[in-house]
Amino acid sequence: MNAVAVTPDLMQAVSASEDQTLKVWDLATGTVIATFTCDAPARCCVFAGDGSGRVHFLSLELKDGN
Repeated sequence: MNAVAVTPDLMQAVSASEDQTLKVWDLATGTVIATFTCDAPARCCVFAGDGSGRVHFLSLELKDGN
């Protein structure tokens, strides 16, 4: 696992992993609510805090020599 973020109410967490997944966890039960598959290892994660429930994926692509 590369990173974990927890909601302000401590009810859910999201994990970013080397296995190319982001997983949303219910912290009361310890179960996975949702799994998202990425094109590469997930390096970080964060909750936006706006309560919208949306998931955004950002991909940083470096050009050769940078």
